Amino acid sequence: MYRSFARSWSRTRRRLPPSRGFATVATFAGLAGPAYYFSTKGRIHLDTNANEEPSRNISVTVAYPPDGLSEDEFKLRQWEYSAEYNHDILQICRWDFNTIPSDISPDEQSAFRLWHTDKDQWTYFGIFDGLIGPDTSYWLYNELMPTIARNIGDIYTSMKHAATELPCVSQIEQAFKDAFEAVDTALVHGTAQTALTTPIRDDAVLALAPAYSGSCATVTSYNARTRLLHLGHVGHSRAVLGRRVARSDGHGRYIYEARQLTTDHISLATAEEPRPCAQSPGERVVQGDQRPELSVSRAFGLGRYKWSTDMQKQLAEKRLLNLPLDEPQPPSPVLTATPDTSTIKTEPGDFLIVASEGLWNLLTSGEAVGLVGWWLESRDFDPHGSWRNTRRQPQLPHDLPVAPDSHRTIPRSRSPDMEPRFVDMDENVATHLLRNALGGADRRRFLSFMNIEHEEHPAVRRDDLSIFVIFFS
Repeated sequence: MYRSFARSWSRTRRRLPPSRGFATVATFAGLAGPAYYFSTKGRIHLDTNANEEPSRNISVTVAYPPDGLSEDEFKLRQWEYSAEYNHDILQICRWDFNTIPSDISPDEQSAFRLWHTDKDQWTYFGIFDGLIGPDTSYWLYNELMPTIARNIGDIYTSMKHAATELPCVSQIEQAFKDAFEAVDTALVHGTAQTALTTPIRDDAVLALAPAYSGSCATVTSYNARTRLLHLGHVGHSRAVLGRRVARSDGHGRYIYEARQLTTDHISLATAEEPRPCAQSPGERVVQGDQRPELSVSRAFGLGRYKWSTDMQKQLAEKRLLNLPLDEPQPPSPVLTATPDTSTIKTEPGDFLIVASEGLWNLLTSGEAVGLVGWWLESRDFDPHGSWRNTRRQPQLPHDLPVAPDSHRTIPRSRSPDMEPRFVDMDENVATHLLRNALGGADRRRFLSFMNIEHEEHPAVRRDDLSIFVIFFS
């Protein structure tokens, strides 16, 4: 029996005035409290009574920003959220979130949801980083996780009388792939058909908007019973696992290994291998596309690169698409929403960072893991612990408790001759990452990033930034 109860959060929804302190609430999905406006999404019932309620609630303590913050601090912290769990039902002891838009019209969406079977708890986190507007990312926010959950639920339903009671890894990963591809098909081709049959042009434009823009997506699904973390990923967001290991030099107690679980699907990423050409199966196509405006090699939406020439002509005839040089372009042979999927078993002390491209333009994976490790070290390696000033500040990248191999790359938006200086002053670890990505101890750089929307010719540029940090029990 597969039951689903979910609460979701979207940064574009209304935020209530900030209050002070902590609150303890009981909610199965773990998202409630006075700091945010939440919406309860519809339940997914595959083979259970629609009136059934969850068999137990999960008690969670949520923290939210205090009153009296300065303007810059309020900007940095107004969306921060922290949830701590008081038992091991989820095998997650805490997760923190924060986001900061680059302007008043953010393109990103973020979501946390929880589904359960009679035996398993499944916890989902997702970052949907929009391209050319927010319409596609908002579609994914509403549709992608429920579709993945339905697919996994179908596996459980089909196994009712099977000898084993657990889906295998390949089944879960296939559920991710099928969900990503089905959602993109509905998004790109379903909306186009709807737009063509909509008599009023303004309504047709609205129907087509999710297909015209695009989005990356990184979704994680965690099974508390197996401690398996499953991922599906398209685009240039990133998921990075931090794993605690003993220091080989005997100095200090721990360092952290940074394990990047996703590949950046950007046009110049050397890791994006050539894939078979859809139109010519015997040919190979290099990463990226011949069209320079495509910054990603895999994404949802971006329908004008996926529609057939016939569909482009039909949309152009209804004045729903401008054709370059009045001629339709053949669909891109490489731009797809087929995800990379992977699975990893978590260990005690592991944590996961899921963040949009904006963070990785400013920090390396190793720096992000090292910053979380430093944050943990200052709390005696306890995500629930209180901050203690155990090390000097500010810190340089090579001072962070992270394996040396993690320092080899330079973020795309950082000058090679710049060496950042990091600080530890936040109770929310996602805010800790944001603060250090935006300047850390360099107050002038921090203020430039925070006030970027007010400057006609800003000295620095940044994308939207959204971050989840999840600590496993």
